[in-house]
Amino acid sequence: MFDKDSVDWGQARILLAAALLVIVPFLAIFIASHVGDADLRKTIYTGAVTLLFTGLFGGAVKLTIDAAAETARKREADATFVANILSDLKSVYDRVARARVLIGCA
Repeated sequence: MFDKDSVDWGQARILLAAALLVIVPFLAIFIASHVGDADLRKTIYTGAVTLLFTGLFGGAVKLTIDAAAETARKREADATFVANILSDLKSVYDRVARARVLIGCA
């Protein structure tokens, strides 16, 4: 079976959503082809196509927003790292300057 630690649940959810996004509209189209009422069939076709394209568009927008958020998070982490390095460097510089003053007084 599956090892709980080896399964990437984020990827599994995306695959499940993609499968449902494809299966549900095609199931609706199949059911609509067996419906006798023309208006109902047209409504089901319209709903299925709308669901399919809205899901695809929404998924693409979500992936784009997630990528932008990840990039922003990485930039923030990099900026924090640089700020910490500069703070450490300033602290060392201040200690060396204080040591120069103290050595000069002795």
